[in-house]
Amino acid sequence: MLTYNYKQAGKLVCDYMDHIKIKYGIWGEDMKILLIDDDLTFACQLREDALAYFGHDVTVIIETQYRLSSDDDIDAFFIAIQSDDLRGFELAQALQEKYKAPLVIFVSNNAELVFKALVIGMFQFIRKEHYQEDLEAVFPQLKAELEKRIYSITIETSGRTLTIIPPRIEYFVVINHELIVVSNNQPTVLRSTVKKALNLFHYPYLVQIRRGTVVNLDYVTSVKGHILMIDEKSFTISRKYYADFKSAWKKYHI
Repeated sequence: MLTYNYKQAGKLVCDYMDHIKIKYGIWGEDMKILLIDDDLTFACQLREDALAYFGHDVTVIIETQYRLSSDDDIDAFFIAIQSDDLRGFELAQALQEKYKAPLVIFVSNNAELVFKALVIGMFQFIRKEHYQEDLEAVFPQLKAELEKRIYSITIETSGRTLTIIPPRIEYFVVINHELIVVSNNQPTVLRSTVKKALNLFHYPYLVQIRRGTVVNLDYVTSVKGHILMIDEKSFTISRKYYADFKSAWKKYHI
């Protein structure tokens, strides 16, 4: 556990907000794009264009089969679809069950498939015959959407730097003004109140369930009555916050 006392020149800093820098964009770790297309010539061209546009911030993985190559988090999926092959649509539907609002960009030689893609749900559509034109529209939109979803908060104190990515927070608790933030099962201790932390992290799926406890709906695996689970950890929703939590949970699944 890392503990930050927030001391500067021997004087306790009561409010760490003065030592915060918020960076909007893809920070801390590379964005990951998965390209699924058996046309390797086209996939390699798309990969090169993605690297040229996003630079060092992107890792691009090419797969020829309609499957995920690993358990790594993927930020955007480019999926090839054909009129006589429904596996691309089936994969997109599976992604919708696994992820909240996955960023799926369909790629096809058949522009008429855009209508079916709209029904299934997609972020964008690239027509291979209008590749350059569509790419010039899709990449800026993808970057803007990712920048809304993934941003970091850098806290500098006592010569040390800590970076927190709000969407990756599983939950946090506040005890005696100590903020314990858990991300990737790793706790970090800061100094704050629940109200200040919610304002700072500013992530819509962070929802308060008790006076000093906030959970990220992205990580909630089940809810039964006043008990919710995040992995194998159970949390009790207090009566005061139950109605607000149920409303947020319902909106989350719309």
